[in-house]
Amino acid sequence: PPPQMTIMNAPIRDACISRRECTNTPTQALLMLNEPQYLLAARSLALIVLSDQELRQEEDRLKVAYETITSKLPDAEEVESLVNLLEDLETFYRLKPELADALCQGSQLPETISKFQLAGWSMVVSTLYNLDITKTRE
Repeated sequence: PPPQMTIMNAPIRDACISRRECTNTPTQALLMLNEPQYLLAARSLALIVLSDQELRQEEDRLKVAYETITSKLPDAEEVESLVNLLEDLETFYRLKPELADALCQGSQLPETISKFQLAGWSMVVSTLYNLDITKTRE
C-alpha cells in the first residue's frame, strides 16, 4: 500500500483481512497534522461550517463540526475546550498573518469570513480529525 496507508495500518493485499488492527501512534498523528490532503480536508470542512448561515454562534458551529467528524455530540467540557482553542488560534493567526496566508492559500473566501477565522477553524477541524475517537471508530 502507499506510505500513508501503511502508517494508518492498511493491510497488505496478499490476504483478506476482515478487521484492521487499531493503533494510535505518533507517526499517525504527525501524518494527520502535516499531510497536505488532511489540511485541505480540514480547511474544506471549516469553510462549510463557517458558511452555514443557520449557525450563528461558535458553539453551534463547533458542535456541527464535531458531530460531522466523530458521529457524536460533544459534551459541555469538550465544547469549552474547543472554544478556547479556537480563540487562541485566531489570536495566533492575527499575530502571524503570513501563516494564515499560507494556510488559506488557494481558498476563495466570502466577505463574511476572514483568513484568520478560516485558519483558526482549519486547525480546530484538523485537531478533531486527530482525536482518538475519530481514528478508532467502533
